[in-house]
Formats: sequence, C-alpha cells, structure tokens
Amino acid sequence: MPVTALYAVAVCLACGLWQQRLWLQLAALAVSTYLMVLANNRHGLIRIYSRMVSCAYLMLWMAACYLFPSAGAGLMAVCMAAFHTILFHAYQDKQAVGTVYYAFCFIGIASLGFVQVLWLVPVWWALLATKVLALSSRTFAASLLGLLTPYWLGGSYYIYRHGLQAAADHFAALARFAPLCQIGTLTLPQLLTLSLVALLGMVGTAHFLRTSYRDKIRTRMIYEYLMVSEGAQILYIVLQPQLADQLLPALIVTTAPLIGHFAALSQGRMANISFIAIVVLLVSMACLHLMLC
Repeated sequence: MPVTALYAVAVCLACGLWQQRLWLQLAALAVSTYLMVLANNRHGLIRIYSRMVSCAYLMLWMAACYLFPSAGAGLMAVCMAAFHTILFHAYQDKQAVGTVYYAFCFIGIASLGFVQVLWLVPVWWALLATKVLALSSRTFAASLLGLLTPYWLGGSYYIYRHGLQAAADHFAALARFAPLCQIGTLTLPQLLTLSLVALLGMVGTAHFLRTSYRDKIRTRMIYEYLMVSEGAQILYIVLQPQLADQLLPALIVTTAPLIGHFAALSQGRMANISFIAIVVLLVSMACLHLMLC
C-alpha cells in the first residue's frame, strides 16, 4: 500500500497537482481510497489480511488519470465508495432504515452533478432486495428520502442562484438520450481505458465464480452484488458512451474489489504472470494519458 500510494502521488503530480492546485481532487482521491480500505476491513472482502482492494483501486484510478483534474469525477468516486460501504451494513436487515437512508443520500449527492446516475437506482433497488436482502417498505421509503434529501437541502439555493428553468433543465437531462452504442464518439485512449477496466472486472468475476466456495455466504452475496452492478454500468456505458467519463469512477469502485480478490488470492505460475501483466498494463495506460496531457 505505501508503494502504491507513492506511485499515485507521483502520477497526480504529473497530472498537474502542484501547478493547477488540485488539492480538492487529491482530497477526494484520499477519501475514496480510505472508504475502499474501510469496505475491505468492515465487510471482509478478502478472506486474508490484504490491502489489495485499495491498491487495485488506486492503480485503476491512475490508469484513468486523465479524470483526476475533474472535481466531478472525484465526487462521483467518493459517493459511490460511500454508498456501497454503507449499504453493505444493511445485509439481511430489513429494518436498517437509517443505513439505507444514508447510503442513498450519497447517490442523491452524486446526482446533483451527474443526474443520469439515477438511471442505475432501479438496479440498486433490485440488488438491495436480492443480494443485500434488506428491501422492505420501510427501507424503500428510506432510499427515496435519501435520494431527495440533497435536493431539499440544496434545491432552494440552486433555484435562488440559477432560477426554476435551470432546475428543470437539470432533470430534463434524464430524458435526453444520444443514439445508442455510438462507440466511435470515444477517443482511442478513452476506449482503451474503459476496455482495460472492463476486462479486469471480467477477470476478477471469473476468478471469484471459480473460487467462491471458499468464501462466506455474506461475502459471496456482496461480490454477486458487485458483479451485477458492474455489468449494469458497462451496459450503460455501451449504450450511452458519451457518459463514459462520468460513469468510469463508479465502474472503478466496483472493479477494484473484483480484481483485488484475484490479485490477493490467485495462486500458481500463471497467476504470478497475470499479476505482472496487469501491473504493466495499468502503468502503461497511466503513462499513455500522461504523454497525451
């Protein structure tokens, strides 16, 4: 973890951390990384002592370092990491009203900057019912209140500053769709980064499905939640690739535990070779983006 953190700081400096005073973005990266550490510790994502989830998260973020200067991307990463970390505490507790409320508050906060994230909420409701096993009429109502709370707190100020039309335009974006599957709108570096993150998610998924019998049932349910959420996000990006930069931080949050599980628990010569290849690919992707900056 210290080596990975030093590498991340070096990449952030190369992205203009000092020259452009990107301290807020660095703070968001630090907070989201801490939340990934917390998720691993509190929910036992890896059955041995390992920091591989947070290391994988940092490596994936640096592979997409062109997003680092974006405050919106940092906010999305923090909100998604907080959402999952909090929501998993509601496992098998249909009375966990407060937990579900606070988790969905972070989705509401994320939607203030990227309202299209609300299209993923039905997927998370379904997962709350089938994988977290915590959906009830009370927790469903709590999730709605959580989504609305950021708008109650900030809506009046936003309308005061920008007017009712701006508020209406914010939600009107939910109904605006570009032509489906226009992958050609992505630049080659964007496409390579998305493909790499999605590929690593698939590798982690395949490894977990092959070895999941060694994990506790609760851990299996959490990883199944992550797999479905990952698939939904990839499908969303394929259908609406113009939203790729906004959705990539959320995809990184769900991919990190999957590939971290593979890196920490896979064994054998091929596993060692694969680990080295993954590190080389991630570092090469970061170098590519730095050269293009």
